[in-house]
Amino acid sequence: MSEREQLRVMVVENERSMLELLQDFFQMQEGMVCCAAASTGREALDLVYSTLPDVLLLDLVMPSPDGLSVLEYLQADPPDPRPGIIVTSAVKGERIVQESIRLGADYYMIKPIDFFELAGRVRMLGRPETRERPAPSPLQVRIENLLLEAGSRGGMVGHGYLIETALRMVTGGRSQYLNAIYKELAEYYKTSENGVSEAIRREMTAMFQRKTPFYCSLPLDTSRPPSPRKFLAAFSARVQELNEKCLKGGIV
Repeated sequence: MSEREQLRVMVVENERSMLELLQDFFQMQEGMVCCAAASTGREALDLVYSTLPDVLLLDLVMPSPDGLSVLEYLQADPPDPRPGIIVTSAVKGERIVQESIRLGADYYMIKPIDFFELAGRVRMLGRPETRERPAPSPLQVRIENLLLEAGSRGGMVGHGYLIETALRMVTGGRSQYLNAIYKELAEYYKTSENGVSEAIRREMTAMFQRKTPFYCSLPLDTSRPPSPRKFLAAFSARVQELNEKCLKGGIV
């Protein structure tokens, strides 16, 4: 397989040892190649326009310009074609996550990173049909909005898994087959079932800590984080209830 036929990944990482580790990791992945690597924002901007990667893995903390500034440059003058962008950072603050997403990041992954989970996201973003970004269905939009109301963190890997899991449960009534859904997602994103499960559990913890009004309205024990099965069953039932009301009211 030639380099052009492979998924071309550009890695931007401030820490030299991690940069080399990521380069080696992507070179070892079937169907992937690390087409460029940079440790500063200036190098990143020079290389992203000259190499036109399929996916850009971008560290936030690095010499000027930092990762957010790089995102601003790319948003103002996007490469053609625009790469999928995964931001990596040890910073967990909601403000920085939302700012990254606003500036064009497709996903935000908190360090330390599960490399195989990362590879799954890279494969997903590198698919041409994904980069074309077909419009999500009204039900999918409703599920995502309700998850955000429940306190899920938009742009996080677990948030994406939750959307797809809830969508399958609402449309297929498959709450008893949660492990089968995890297996489907793991196969689709080329990651492990444990990686899917752990990413979802992290969102469970985040939602429990926030305890938004919508989250507290669900029939859950709010004294401790719920299991994914209990949360998804309660959440999917609420989505179905609201969906039926919308359909009766003539709202798609």
